[in-house]
Amino acid sequence: MNNNYNNKLKVTGRFADDDSLDNLKYTIISNKNVIPKFSREEVDLYCSSPYTNNPKSYEYIIYGTTMPNRKILFWAANPRTVWNPYPFKDYETAYLNTTNKGVVTSDESGNFKIMINYPNSHYLDNGKKYIAPHLNVTVCNGNKIEQNYRIQLPEKPNDKLFLRNFIIINCIIGLIILSYFTYKAIANRR
Repeated sequence: MNNNYNNKLKVTGRFADDDSLDNLKYTIISNKNVIPKFSREEVDLYCSSPYTNNPKSYEYIIYGTTMPNRKILFWAANPRTVWNPYPFKDYETAYLNTTNKGVVTSDESGNFKIMINYPNSHYLDNGKKYIAPHLNVTVCNGNKIEQNYRIQLPEKPNDKLFLRNFIIINCIIGLIILSYFTYKAIANRR
C-alpha cells in the first residue's frame, strides 16, 4: 500500500439545499472488509463497471480529490422514508436494492463528485452496534482496488422536522382508524 496515496483523499460535502461545505472524516478499511457480502472478484468487476452516478434527485453531494483518472466505486444504505424513519435492523436490509450506489471517475486533477440521497443508519450484531450514516468508497486503479474508505456523513439538519412529520402522519392514521371503529360501533348499536 502506498502511504503517499493514503494522504491524497480529501472529501467535503454539503446538503443539496445548503451552500456551506463540511469537511468529512473517513477511515481506511482493509480490502477484506470492504464489502462483506461480495467476493473480491465481484469488487474487481465493479471497478471496471460502466455504471455512472447521475441521479434525478439527490440530498447530499460529496466532493473529493484523489489520484487522477481513477474510478471511484461507492455505495451507501438506502435512504430513510416516512414509512420507515428508524435505523435499519441489519446490514442486509439497509443495503437491499439501494439506490445509493454507482461509479464516478476522477478527472485529470483527481477531482470527483458523488450525489446521493442521505442514507439511513443501521445496526449490526442483532441491534448491539449502531452504525451512523456513512458512504463506502473504493478507489480503483484500472480494474483493481487501490484503497477503501468509509466516509462519515454529518447529522442531517432536518431530522427533527422529519420526525415531526412522521408523528403527525401516524396521528392522522390513528385518528382515521379510531373514527372508523367508532363509526362501526355506533352503527352496530342501531
